[in-house]
Amino acid sequence: QLSMIVEILADGSARDVVGVSNELEKKGSIVDIDQVRGLCERLVQQGRLERVGEGEFFAQYRLRTVAPAQSASP
Repeated sequence: QLSMIVEILADGSARDVVGVSNELEKKGSIVDIDQVRGLCERLVQQGRLERVGEGEFFAQYRLRTVAPAQSASP
């Protein structure tokens, strides 16, 4: 599911947890909002996503456009 979240956000747009959850559901993956938020937060910790703001109810996320320095080194 982590790779599916990255794929959903690959166009560079920011989406909130509800939007990501809806896209996952379209791909046949049923997940609850808390689970999606947890997966997004894990991707933030890995440096693959960034939290770009707070929506009315949930944080918004997007794919990081610049790789973190630690992954750039050989």
